[in-house]
Amino acid sequence: MNVSIKIYYLIWVFLTVLLSPPLTSCAQHRNKETISINGKLEYLTNEDSVNFTMYDSQSCTITSSPTLKTTRRINDGKFNFVIYDIKNPHHLDIGLPMSDGSSRSTRFLIEPGDSISISYIKDDFVFEGKGSTKYSVANTIYKSMLKIGSSKSSILDKMKRSDSLAMRCFEVLELNKHNLSKEAYEILKMDLIADITLRKLIHPLKYHSLSNEEVITVLNNYENPTWNRKLENEIKFSKSLTYSFQYVYFLLEEFKYYFCQKNEETYSAKKCYSYFYRTYSGVQRERIIFYLLKYSINGTENTDELVDRALLWFKNPKYRQEILDFRRRSLPGVTAYNFKLTDQNGKTRHLSDFKGRVVLLDFWFTGCKNCIDAHPYIDSLRTLFKNRDVAFISINWDKTKNTWLKSVSSGLYTATTTTVSTINLNTGNTGDKHPVVKNYIAGSPGAPTFRLIDKRGKLLLNPKDPRGDKGVDMAAKIEAALK
Repeated sequence: MNVSIKIYYLIWVFLTVLLSPPLTSCAQHRNKETISINGKLEYLTNEDSVNFTMYDSQSCTITSSPTLKTTRRINDGKFNFVIYDIKNPHHLDIGLPMSDGSSRSTRFLIEPGDSISISYIKDDFVFEGKGSTKYSVANTIYKSMLKIGSSKSSILDKMKRSDSLAMRCFEVLELNKHNLSKEAYEILKMDLIADITLRKLIHPLKYHSLSNEEVITVLNNYENPTWNRKLENEIKFSKSLTYSFQYVYFLLEEFKYYFCQKNEETYSAKKCYSYFYRTYSGVQRERIIFYLLKYSINGTENTDELVDRALLWFKNPKYRQEILDFRRRSLPGVTAYNFKLTDQNGKTRHLSDFKGRVVLLDFWFTGCKNCIDAHPYIDSLRTLFKNRDVAFISINWDKTKNTWLKSVSSGLYTATTTTVSTINLNTGNTGDKHPVVKNYIAGSPGAPTFRLIDKRGKLLLNPKDPRGDKGVDMAAKIEAALK
């Protein structure tokens, strides 16, 4: 080898070594993208299992399906769960068996690099390892949340008690702030604000569990220490907002059921769109309005104009595609999805079998308390429209046939028998992943969900949940469709 070639070779070797990353950096990168959760609970047997359901907090899909759902069997009281290639915060539901035979599901915030060990000491879960502070805080908050709104005193006393519990939760978060990443702290704070205010204030207003007098008292005399416009302004520019889907959902619900009522305004999706478009900007505004359209696109209002406006400025291509896809199959006037399902007698049914009749679809699952609460109103409508061209189709998404049939027989969720005007259907072992659910429900499958279809098989504007107005809107929309 001549001298010049040797020199070039040495230079090449030198540059290769100099510019190559250290061997440890790849391993470090992999560790940062991995989450490990293991536990040893002495009371568990090999018959037990732990359920893990993970949600991408920045998911753009309109169905908001879990990105991962799995079960780990117990082996000698131990379990282990590892997730690879995690690049941003997620939310993880962990379903753990309890020592008394019951089960408990708790939602945790997880970050790349977490390495958690779970044990059970003195009747409580203990979390140790890298990132464990988030889990300990979430566990403390979970136990406090169970007490929110449980008092039977006056409405203002009930609110004050809830506020006292809430402030303790915020204190726990603040005390542990130095052991949390800035992002984790902000996300946990937003999740906490959302969870507390939804439980103690928004849901009672939404589901009419307060008397008219209590509503007036709350709107005129209650000052919320855990949420106000000043706090909203402090948070609105945080990038972490895009990771807390609970907080985004809360913002929309708060505007609808508190802000509008307090200011004696009638809610509309258009008014909500204008408010958040005006008061937010950037990715935060896009995230909020995407979810507004997600929850409104097959709601009780025509949102076609709002969708067109949003598509002019949406930058996220996934948001655009999801909205376009769902609009193509879910807006009023679109031909309704022609499902194929089996009724309780084993007969195959299609939506097309009911052409020439107005159809009300009622989606539910066993254990859904809201479905039980809504059923008496649906039952009254069945009586009201008896012997008219209306089909009441109950669609259940229990995966187990026996569970479904037992619930049908109970009469709590639907009529006990399939007749000419009342049809009980089930999605089989696909559960809420069946195409009928995907095609009729925008967002995470929730129940009860109602869809109205005209005599030609076209989608109509959705009726309001009958729990809110005792079925008045639903009856009016069915009557109008019969003409």
